Amino acid sequence: MVDLEKVLERVAAQKSPGTPLETSHRAWHLSRVKLQGKTVPPTAIYAVGPVADWLTVRETLRNAGFTVPELYALSRERGDMLVEDLGQNRLIDLPPAEAARRYEESLSLILQMQRVLVPGKHTDHPPFSRALNESEITAELDAFVDEALPKIFGVPSRGAHVEPIRIEFARLARDLTSMPRLCAHRSFTGRNLHVTAAKRLVMTGFDRALMAPPHYDLASLLYDGWGGPDASRREDLLRRHTEEGKEFLPAWDEEALSRAFGRVAVQRILAELGRIAAAFTPEKLASSKQVTDTLTLNLRKLCQSNEDLAMIREPLADLLPIFRG
Repeated sequence: MVDLEKVLERVAAQKSPGTPLETSHRAWHLSRVKLQGKTVPPTAIYAVGPVADWLTVRETLRNAGFTVPELYALSRERGDMLVEDLGQNRLIDLPPAEAARRYEESLSLILQMQRVLVPGKHTDHPPFSRALNESEITAELDAFVDEALPKIFGVPSRGAHVEPIRIEFARLARDLTSMPRLCAHRSFTGRNLHVTAAKRLVMTGFDRALMAPPHYDLASLLYDGWGGPDASRREDLLRRHTEEGKEFLPAWDEEALSRAFGRVAVQRILAELGRIAAAFTPEKLASSKQVTDTLTLNLRKLCQSNEDLAMIREPLADLLPIFRG
């Protein structure tokens, strides 16, 4: 019988354990390591990061009936663990026919989280003890100005020319903060949804889960720069979310729900552009141009198709030619 706790100790002692993997949040360092023995799987993920939050949210999800990655070994003292390797078959990597079906399944996961993950008696546990606040939203939008404008678009981030967009971003942050909140994964994208060898759809990257505006996860899924559904399917998924979420979504009319989704979606795209610009090296940023172009195009389409977003579109057009016309 292989002692996985000892395997974890050996892996932790290595300077460069396994094959490094990309993550959607820089608080984590992940690598794929090989395991040996008939009683263990061939590989596992060695993860270093905020394990306490990961464990708490994982337990909440599991108790609510969600499939979660298996935990093989853990060191709270070091802040590392060995967990199930879900493979390399992410939602964004699937062929179109299967992806279409899995996006429907992904929406079902969002609806299930919003329906069953309510604070109850666990208000002191993540995700229920945390709520997306105005300062966090503002910081994400500021990153678009401070990081994305100069590094992606070549526009200086200091000066009177950026003050109008900062004013509108502050207004957007207040608007989102005033919305009702439901449980949100927070990084619910095709990069954090894996189809395992057993054909299960499993979420990862859930350690930052919190209470957020109702469309937070849906917007993150539909407007992921690394890959997402086409415009027609986006509309279908949004319509289904509205129909099946009536029991827990705010009692807004269709126009108000559409307006709320648009504002959340714009914030998610702006935040992702800022995150990428801040986290990526110049070389990685250059190689990710297709991603940033996709995000920018989605942002432009959202702003141009929704008159309610003129407050964002107009100051962006003053800064970036792509938003004009």
